[in-house]
Amino acid sequence: MTEWARILIAVALVIGLVALLILSYVLNKRTKKPEGCVEINEHCPSCNVEGCPTRSASYEDNNLKGEE
Repeated sequence: MTEWARILIAVALVIGLVALLILSYVLNKRTKKPEGCVEINEHCPSCNVEGCPTRSASYEDNNLKGEE
């Protein structure tokens, strides 16, 4: 395989990956939030500890707001 063919394949691969990234970003932005999705308190944006009192209080607050 010649050098220019390898460069062309590499450029095409990079362009394809960038296009895939842009497409997935746009499609994700267009997707609506599902029903029952719980907003997490801004004090713990990425907390995965289920026993956390702040997270539990935030979850309960959101559930009570949805029932009214």
